[in-house]
Amino acid sequence: MVASGGQDMHWEIGGWPWDVCAGICILTEAGGVTFGGKDSSLSGEVDAERLACRKYVFVRAIAPAEGETTFETQRRFVKEFYDTTGSIEP
Repeated sequence: MVASGGQDMHWEIGGWPWDVCAGICILTEAGGVTFGGKDSSLSGEVDAERLACRKYVFVRAIAPAEGETTFETQRRFVKEFYDTTGSIEP
């Protein structure tokens, strides 16, 4: 749903890497980005550590805000989301 633009984002805690790998590939190809948990960096890099954290936020491709790149807008969107949530363990 996120990759197709049907949802702006999806937040998941407790998923395993094998549950999300294909979705991450599809989302990335569609211009979306995957972030980790609230305490992770907002680099958008998907590496072994990101996959193993079991906390994911998937954000669709969105039009950039004025003066920002698409990625900067996506990162700001996730930061604003995380500013409203507590830390949850899987």
